Amino acid sequence: MSQTTLEQWFDPVTTRALDAFIEGMTLHFVTDRAPLTREEIRAMVGRIAGERDR
Repeated sequence: MSQTTLEQWFDPVTTRALDAFIEGMTLHFVTDRAPLTREEIRAMVGRIAGERDR
């Protein structure tokens, strides 16, 4: 996902953070012995995007 696409929904600073997170998670997905669950990733994205804990 490109920064341009992310900027449709997020401010520039959050867009950069999410873009870096996506790139980093791509590497971790390939190298981690125990990949994160979908729920764990969703929680991380929520934190970066400023979502409050539920």
